Amino acid sequence: MGTTADAIDEFVISTLADFTYGRPEKMGRETSLADLGVDSLALTTLATFVEAEYGCAFTPAQLTALHAAGQIGDVLQAVRQVVCRADEA
Repeated sequence: MGTTADAIDEFVISTLADFTYGRPEKMGRETSLADLGVDSLALTTLATFVEAEYGCAFTPAQLTALHAAGQIGDVLQAVRQVVCRADEA
């Protein structure tokens, strides 16, 4: 499990491809979750996989604000930075 932004994006896109039976090489950070057919239930399931891989939880508000694949990694990076800063204090 890589923790760089690129590694997180790769994990998210790979997981999205598995969920949607899509081709990861055709997906990117700007890929619309709606265009992939990801509804709220699928997004919750996807979030569970991301949370298990990276140890950070999404709030319901964060989940409803997600519209593109790259936003998942962005939120995860922001959460991880807050958690890491809190751990250092």
